[in-house]
Amino acid sequence: MKHSLRLIVAACVSVPVSLMGHGILLVDQDPFATARGNAFAATADRPSAILFNPAGITQLSGHQVQFGGYAITYHSTFRSPGGAQANSRQAFEALPQFYYTYRPERGPLAFGVGLYSPFGLSMKWPETTGFRSVALDGRVEYLTLSPVVAWQIFGGSSRREEAHANAERGMRNTELKSEPPHVGCYQGPSLSIAFGPTFNYAKTDLRQGLSAVPGNDFFRFKGDDTDVGYTAALRWQPLAEHAFGVTYRSATTLNYHGRTETVSVAPAFALTQAASARFPFPQTLGMGWSWRPAPEWNLEFNANWTDWSVLKTVPIAQATPVPPLALNWESSWHFCWGATRQFEKGWHASAGYIYSQNSVPSVNFTPLVPDTDRHAWSMGFGRQWGAWSADAGYQFTWGTPRVVSGSAPSPAGQSADGRYEFFAHAFTVSVGRKF
Repeated sequence: MKHSLRLIVAACVSVPVSLMGHGILLVDQDPFATARGNAFAATADRPSAILFNPAGITQLSGHQVQFGGYAITYHSTFRSPGGAQANSRQAFEALPQFYYTYRPERGPLAFGVGLYSPFGLSMKWPETTGFRSVALDGRVEYLTLSPVVAWQIFGGSSRREEAHANAERGMRNTELKSEPPHVGCYQGPSLSIAFGPTFNYAKTDLRQGLSAVPGNDFFRFKGDDTDVGYTAALRWQPLAEHAFGVTYRSATTLNYHGRTETVSVAPAFALTQAASARFPFPQTLGMGWSWRPAPEWNLEFNANWTDWSVLKTVPIAQATPVPPLALNWESSWHFCWGATRQFEKGWHASAGYIYSQNSVPSVNFTPLVPDTDRHAWSMGFGRQWGAWSADAGYQFTWGTPRVVSGSAPSPAGQSADGRYEFFAHAFTVSVGRKF
């Protein structure tokens, strides 16, 4: 039972309310950002800035709305120390995104709200992997509602925004019949800050075997919870060519409430009891620098840090007492590089790259979250016309082979030791409109 609860906690703690070295983080929350490797914290010039850097919404004017969708297919491969091989089920997930911003014609304030799913897990391994008593399958769904307010402490006028946006698309000011749906351009030196709460809901369903016998038994945990955190951000553009962004997300605590089920075929046995797991989630810090060497080019680098070292021990509450669990995770970074090129008639194209570190030591490794150092390459294109915009992006992620040894064994004598490799394809699209 103790090892069963260790699996639950190891999987659940991979569902934070902020950025991390991939794990089950769904980083592709806007196709424009995805196409440029999610290097967007300093640019932050469209409604999805609510997630990437809410201080950036002061660059937008009027009412702006953005609808998007994200689809990912992924799988992991496993090879045991003895040479046996297994593949996880090929999973496909589709998730919606919505962002809305408003900045009055006069005044320094801008407002926004975003609804998105920043984390998710759907992993299922066959019963014959050799680690069924460590992990079988799991699913985590996570939803965040994020209202924000941003204050432009100083900056230029919306007319300068419009003129520069037109110039970036290779157009004369007289050629544009209406304002673009979003702008993200130089207004003279500017400084903006933002703040807002995050309201989060998550539910989980995790299952593992109790013995090494396929199909004979399982242990299952189902639970859900809500939590509240906050985000704060800053965007500073001292020169036309350079902009800087910083985003901070607070640490939070999630307390999953639900039940456990223990079922066995031989001998026949079934037990259900209430259970909960309470643990902290880390603070995060994201930083970005955007450089525009020419009006039609935007290059950006981002560095994001997640304080996973907060995860040391986790208490478990249920009728059958168990001691706290030692996790001892490690803080990690992920680094993003991106480039966007503007063309005539409102077209643009982007490309990017991400490198992320794994956060899970081998002793606490779970095949439900086969965390490895990861590389991601992306590309995409889009267009602005009148008050409308549309974007599409693609990303390929490769989790480099990781050999796990010394992982904690289950009571059945199985462990997660072996070689893991991860592959994922992500597609994302959006449509935007200014009113």
